[in-house]
Amino acid sequence: MARMISGPAIGWRIVQGQWDLAAPALAVSAASDWLDGLAARKLDQQSVLGSYLDPIADKVLIGSVTIALTKAGSLPVALAFVIVGRDVGLVAGGALMRARQLGWRWPGAAEFFRLGGGTAAAPVSPLLISKINTVLQLGLVGGCALQGLLGWPSGEALLSLGMLTAGTTIWSAAAYARAFLAAGGKQAPVGGSAIAGGSLPALPRPSRGKRGARVKQ
Repeated sequence: MARMISGPAIGWRIVQGQWDLAAPALAVSAASDWLDGLAARKLDQQSVLGSYLDPIADKVLIGSVTIALTKAGSLPVALAFVIVGRDVGLVAGGALMRARQLGWRWPGAAEFFRLGGGTAAAPVSPLLISKINTVLQLGLVGGCALQGLLGWPSGEALLSLGMLTAGTTIWSAAAYARAFLAAGGKQAPVGGSAIAGGSLPALPRPSRGKRGARVKQ
């Protein structure tokens, strides 16, 4: 939940050119996400609800920062469209599919997300390519924030990372579509999860107030 709140706040700092506040806050958010996941696995405290909310929280954080970086001139619109558009499409598509399965009625959150007993209560897992894509997205937005704060990394390095991120974003979207079609429409991806229950099969600048380097197209 902290990432859902911190994402828009960090984005606002970026738009205001406050890189000295945005960059550290983004680093803390990314680190806390990793530490939370590690602790949950080590202590065996992973929850079904958490397996749904975690990927959505990641998308809120990355999406907010991506839009802000585009507004600040640090990311091209086309790249932001690929990143945000893919996530919005997955979440919206999953929600619509689940709504259709329920006859377009609202049975309550527990039933909608299938958090009850039985096999539907099993936690869902993101595809491997989606995990890789999330790491690259965080690296890209973090790199842009660092460039705004320290003037490093270079625009060329960010361009290369941006192209790699765009490629894995498209690849992950295609992988989810393929897995969904293979399941006969019984599962709906939602940002690394399946909203209809069950998991999808895994497939092989230097001062405050200044803009970061633009990742040119």
